[in-house]
Amino acid sequence: MIPDHEHVQYTIRSADKVSTLILNVEHGTIRGHQSYSISTISDSQNMSLEILRDGLLPLKNVRLQKDGRSDFLTTSEIGAIPVLYDDEILIVDFNDLSHVLRGYPFDHPRTLGIVFPYQVRDEKRKMSFMIKYVKSETINLQGGSYNSYKLQLAAQLSGGLSVFSGMIPKTYFWYSQEAPHTLLRYEGGTGPGGDEEIIMEMVHYRIDG
Repeated sequence: MIPDHEHVQYTIRSADKVSTLILNVEHGTIRGHQSYSISTISDSQNMSLEILRDGLLPLKNVRLQKDGRSDFLTTSEIGAIPVLYDDEILIVDFNDLSHVLRGYPFDHPRTLGIVFPYQVRDEKRKMSFMIKYVKSETINLQGGSYNSYKLQLAAQLSGGLSVFSGMIPKTYFWYSQEAPHTLLRYEGGTGPGGDEEIIMEMVHYRIDG
């Protein structure tokens, strides 16, 4: 679904600065399965992701977080391919989500629950995240106008945590209606618990080679 040698450039705007993110995709294999090797480079972090081509299931994420004083390297990996329900998607790291959602069922939109590898399946859990389809719309970016699908990351809090529902920032993804459903725009936080809100927009797309 994702072309080999795909190269995408994004502009990231936050309250106090503008930066650039570069994304590259290479076709490869991991544990005998065909995969995408996705790398992103930005001022704040570098990330490499191994994701299965079949089902866009992420298996390994290596992230180098740069905070200006020191660098933090984290590696998250799934030891065995898990079994998921039809209404679930799995991510190893929040940064995987924008890539996994390229496989969202846009032709038959529905709400999907997000599963983390360390999450215990418990109906009584106090917080859960899900992806909701919002609408189809045309958006204007630096490179022109695009027909897009808009998705929302939503959180469901129960019990005593429900009073904090209004404090979770709205988070949206816009994907091209044409395959390979490229991420066109992101608006929201830097991840669950992240207090910085950003807007990321595509400014350049090409396939090398």
